[in-house]
Amino acid sequence: MALRDQDILEWVQYAVIEPPDGGATWPSGVWSAAEVLAYANQRQARFLEETFLLVGRAWTAVVLNQFSQALPSEWLATVSIGWKAADGTYATVDRVDSWELDLLLPTWPTAGAETIPRFFTLTETPTLTFRLVPKVSVAGTVVHLFVPAPAVLDLIGPDGLGEVLTIPEEFAPALKYGILADMLGKVGRGLDPTRAAYCQERWTQFRGMAQWLLDGWEV
Repeated sequence: MALRDQDILEWVQYAVIEPPDGGATWPSGVWSAAEVLAYANQRQARFLEETFLLVGRAWTAVVLNQFSQALPSEWLATVSIGWKAADGTYATVDRVDSWELDLLLPTWPTAGAETIPRFFTLTETPTLTFRLVPKVSVAGTVVHLFVPAPAVLDLIGPDGLGEVLTIPEEFAPALKYGILADMLGKVGRGLDPTRAAYCQERWTQFRGMAQWLLDGWEV
């Protein structure tokens, strides 16, 4: 049976000696249900964004003669971008920031359109857009590898039993420790810097294990 947000929040409730009810109530008053649920959503998205454990792919037609292009609607983080020309050939599009663009390609804001983009950037762009540089004047397709945004944890889900975690179950404990790190690091009656630091360390270890799983390691 898939793990759900209620399961994780019960783990958290046991850790801070709150009555276990799937995260619905926090009688101590130190934390609220909405607050802890927000921590859960933030930590799940952060873990996926930092590890690239789950990656989606999208093909979008380029808008000709425009620097700004739309990101996939489910976008959370970009892994890489490629370019597929009309003849079926592919090209790599390197990621840079705006500072690099100004130095590598000083004429890019005013340069004429080209047939193949050389760079892309996610800095200084409108929400859910990225920039292809130089802008292209020939039809082609952007191949976008990206981290999709996870399901929103809401304690309800489609069947009333909670939302299924997007994060792989093997790394569900990372979510527990991340939530606890935020809860115990909150300034207030529940502040416990020592335990918060311990939980953050466990979170970091799980993140490292995820990266080892993807990258491999030498014995």
